Amino acid sequence: MHYCDVAEQWWSDLPPEGLGALVTRIFDDHPELEVRMRAEQRAQSGDVAELRSLVDQVLRTRRYLDWRQTREYADAAQPVVDLLERAVESSSSQQLVELLQRSMSHVLRVLHRADDDGLIGGVFDQLLELHGRACQLARPDAVRLAKWLVAASFDPEWFSPPDPVLYADALGERGLHLYREAAERELASADPSDPYSTARVHGRYVVQRVAVIDRDPDAVVASFAHIERVSYREAEIAEAMREIGRDDLALEHARMGLDADHLFDRPKLARIADAILVEQGDAEGLFDLRRAGHQAQPTRSSYTGLREAATSLDCWEAERPSAIVALGRSDPGELIAVLLDEGRVDEAWDAYQANESARLNEKDVLALIEARGVDHPSDAMDAYLRLADTHLVNTGREHYERAVRLVKKAVAPARRADRETDLRAHVAELRVIHKGRPTLIALLDRAGLAG
Repeated sequence: MHYCDVAEQWWSDLPPEGLGALVTRIFDDHPELEVRMRAEQRAQSGDVAELRSLVDQVLRTRRYLDWRQTREYADAAQPVVDLLERAVESSSSQQLVELLQRSMSHVLRVLHRADDDGLIGGVFDQLLELHGRACQLARPDAVRLAKWLVAASFDPEWFSPPDPVLYADALGERGLHLYREAAERELASADPSDPYSTARVHGRYVVQRVAVIDRDPDAVVASFAHIERVSYREAEIAEAMREIGRDDLALEHARMGLDADHLFDRPKLARIADAILVEQGDAEGLFDLRRAGHQAQPTRSSYTGLREAATSLDCWEAERPSAIVALGRSDPGELIAVLLDEGRVDEAWDAYQANESARLNEKDVLALIEARGVDHPSDAMDAYLRLADTHLVNTGREHYERAVRLVKKAVAPARRADRETDLRAHVAELRVIHKGRPTLIALLDRAGLAG
C-alpha cells in the first residue's frame, strides 16, 4: 500500500479526541498555523476586516523570493484568493473592491522581488479578474474607481495597465469622463524623446481601449496610427473592430494587413478574416483566403483548412495538386503526415524516400513505416534498421534504447518478408561495429536480438 494511502487510512481512523489532541500538538509546535486557520475561519464569513487581516498576513512580504519560495508563496496565496472569490460572489461591496486593490498591490510588489516562473503572475491575474467582476457587481464609487484606474494605468510597477473596457459599466459616464481626462493629461506630459516610457506606452493603450468603449471606428484607427509595420497595425485595428461589432471594417483591415504580406503577422490576420468569413457563410471568400494563406505559409493545418473550404465548393480535386506541391516545398515532413492521413501510403512513401535525409518527425515516420509494412514488409524492415542506425551515430543509453526498439520493430516485417537471415546478419554487424559499447550490447542481449 502506498504511504499516502496508509496515512489517509490512519487519519480517518483517529477518534475525535485523538484528532483534537493531534491538532493541539500541531498548533503548539507551529502557533502561526493556529493564527492562520482561525483567521481563515473568520474570513469565510465574508467579514472584510478579517479578509484584510488575512490578505496582509499572507500576500504581503518584503523579502526576495527564490524559485522555491515563489512556489510556496503562490500555494499559500491560493486559499486567500479562493476566499476573496467567494466574497465577491456573495457580497461585493466598495470595501471588497478596495481590498482587492490592496491585494493586487501586495502581489505586484512581490512580483518585482521574486524569481517567478509565472505562478505569482497567475495569482495577480486572478485578483485582477476578481476585481473587475467585483466592480461589475458592486458598482463602487465611480470617482474613486476612476482615480485607481488612472493610478494603476500609469504606475511603472504595472507590467501592463488594467483594461478600462472591463470597467466601463462600473465607471459610468462620470467616471469614464474623469478617467479619460486624467489619462489624456498623463499622455500629454510624457517625454516625447522617450517612446518607451510608461506614460507613452500605457497612455497609448488607454487611448486604444477608450476608443473601443466609445465604439468609434475612426478613433480606433487613429489610436493605432503610431505603429509603423502595416500588417501589425492592421491586425490590431481588425481585432478592435471585432470588439465594437464592426466585422465589415475588421475584414477590410485584415485584408489590408494580408496584402502587406508580412509573414510574422499573417497567422493572426488570417484567423480574424477566417472567423468572419465563416460566420458570414462566405464559402468562396473563405476558399480564396485559405488558398492564399496556404501558398504563403503552407502547413499541415493550412492544407486541412484549404481542403475543407475547397470540398465545400466541390473543387478539391482540381486544387489539391498545387496544395501538395506547396506543402512539399515548405516542409516534407508535413507533406508525409498529410498524405498518410489521407490514406495515400504509396505517395507518402515516395515523399519519404525522396526526403529521407531531411529532419522529419519520427512519430510520423514510424506511422508511415508501419503502414508501408502492411503490403511491403521488406521495405519496412529496411526502414526500421536505417532509422536505428541514425540513433547509433550518437552515444548514450537513451540513443541505444531507441535503436534497439527500432531493431525489434523490424523483427515482424522481416519474418513476413522471409528475411530473418538478413536481420540476423545486420544485428551481427552491429555487434561487431559497436563492440566497444557494452551498454548497447547488453540491451541487444536483453531484447533477444542475436546475430
